Amino acid sequence: MNQRGFLMTLPLYGLVAALVLAGGLAVALKIQSARLSAAQESLAACRATNAVLNDQIARQNEAVRGLEAEAAKRAKAAQAALEAARKGQAEAQGEIERLKAAKPTVKGDCPAGQAVQRVREGLR
Repeated sequence: MNQRGFLMTLPLYGLVAALVLAGGLAVALKIQSARLSAAQESLAACRATNAVLNDQIARQNEAVRGLEAEAAKRAKAAQAALEAARKGQAEAQGEIERLKAAKPTVKGDCPAGQAVQRVREGLR
């Protein structure tokens, strides 16, 4: 081989290497583009799922707030009923004590007992 032929093949090898490199980069670009497309589809699906779940969470939170408000109303009504029952019980206990402490105002025999006895005698 002569020197001149050898020197002429060097640019040819450089051109082949550049073409191989460009081809490899094109393949890598194609692969990365496909991966990017798949990732974008996956992201869109995740965003849609996220939107649905956020809507469900918002509806659940609203339902919980409604239940908490209803529970607070019922607790308030129950507390008022309990206070009324305690007040009624205290009044009844006071009446019991008053009646226990009361002494008969009639001295001697009971007038009702005498009236019953007269009625029985009259029926004979």
